[in-house]
Amino acid sequence: MKAVTTMPDRHPNWTGHRVGYAITVGVVALAGAVVSIVSGVLFVGASAGCGGSHGRFVCSVDGQQVVFWLPWAGWVLAIVSAVVYAVIAAGRSRLPWPGLGIGAVVYAVPFLIAYSIAAP
Repeated sequence: MKAVTTMPDRHPNWTGHRVGYAITVGVVALAGAVVSIVSGVLFVGASAGCGGSHGRFVCSVDGQQVVFWLPWAGWVLAIVSAVVYAVIAAGRSRLPWPGLGIGAVVYAVPFLIAYSIAAP
């Protein structure tokens, strides 16, 4: 009789990867929070040189709100996308690590939009 080899339904060290990924996402999220608060304040500070007739969007109150909150919106969306990718990867027996790259790209888009608004 021939032995039947079955593939494991999970990566051999799946639990270790989940724990490592959760810790990594937490550390990266904390770093992202620091970047978001610092960049938000700096982006709002870009309006310091605005005069009364300056037409830049960042010179308005709405513009200042947008450049402050866009990095935070990217931060939240990045965490959500990294976690959602990990859940989908778990269902497909794949490792979650590409979710970090996806989260970084998701964070970069609103951050760069805020930067482009605040840049002189």
